[in-house]
Amino acid sequence: MTAAPPSPPGLTFYPASHNVLSPTFNTWVKFTAADVHGLEEREGFEGQNIYFHLNHPIRYVRLVGVLVALEDYPRRTLLTLDDCSGATIEIVWPKRPPPSTPLRAPPPAGTPAPAPPPWIPDPPLDGIDLGSVIKAKGTLSNFRGARQLLLKRAAVIGDTNEEVRAWRELSTFRAEVLAAPWVVDEEAARRLAEGPRRRRPRRRKRRTEEGGAR
Repeated sequence: MTAAPPSPPGLTFYPASHNVLSPTFNTWVKFTAADVHGLEEREGFEGQNIYFHLNHPIRYVRLVGVLVALEDYPRRTLLTLDDCSGATIEIVWPKRPPPSTPLRAPPPAGTPAPAPPPWIPDPPLDGIDLGSVIKAKGTLSNFRGARQLLLKRAAVIGDTNEEVRAWRELSTFRAEVLAAPWVVDEEAARRLAEGPRRRRPRRRKRRTEEGGAR
């Protein structure tokens, strides 16, 4: 797989209020690592972790690849994923504090205090190791000039058939959604601008008896 080409000139970039109409804004976009590194940032979206492919706004990404490096730290694990796209990407696998434990009596004088319990990987991911093929979903950020994926969901791919399905999903999404610029439907934009319509209460007509009102 090769990375998506740079954005051509003349694209229409819509106001942020229109992002909810985008086919990429609220979905896991099937990408390669090279695609992620090729995403562009735009003025007005700083600090929001929103990036652009052509004029498609991207927040959530799904990657599939082999783990080629794993570095464990007390509060996070750093994974390096290689998907044969010509680039690798670092995945930040966060950890959360362990559940609080009941207070215990302090240890006797001269006895070293017990080590605090380790933080817990979040999300949990069983069976992960170097060489594992994983499906990783997360949000994007930049750290020291390099793009990272902050892991939200993950699963180890168990067999070749599942891996092939994942790559077919990527190819289909690229062809059906990402290959062309996003064009906002005018009717959908009009409804969005109008907002929810308020129902006007109906006025009840007073009934009059035959011959006029009393």
